[in-house]
Amino acid sequence: MRQQAWDEVKTALYDYPKTDWYLNQLRQNKLFPYVPNDLNKDFKGGGYSPDGLVNKVISIHDDILYRRLSFQRDTIQNELENSEEWLRDLITLMYLNPTKLKLKPASELVGKSWRTAKAGHEEFMENLARRLGILTIE
Repeated sequence: MRQQAWDEVKTALYDYPKTDWYLNQLRQNKLFPYVPNDLNKDFKGGGYSPDGLVNKVISIHDDILYRRLSFQRDTIQNELENSEEWLRDLITLMYLNPTKLKLKPASELVGKSWRTAKAGHEEFMENLARRLGILTIE
């Protein structure tokens, strides 16, 4: 797997614990959108205000971002649920805890040899990359 794809999967795993917060923020922005004050309301005449168009573009962007984050969260959750318990614990220790461990100490904590843990970790990351659509060619 290319280094760029590996880094994208790692970033997705690092963001996974905060994904619900991100989704909640997007929901709140949809429910209570920012409405700027109209600085030209005291003047006669009028002009074209592009605020409606800007709000639509932001709304479309937020919808795409919301769907992508939801897909990413669900994909990671499914991959973790379908993994063996020791591998789930390994990934949690390495990416999802506030104190992120390297592979060797994490493998010792889950009771697996470094080689077994490395092979399981690489397989997990490649499967997740495929399911996220990051890795399409082997």
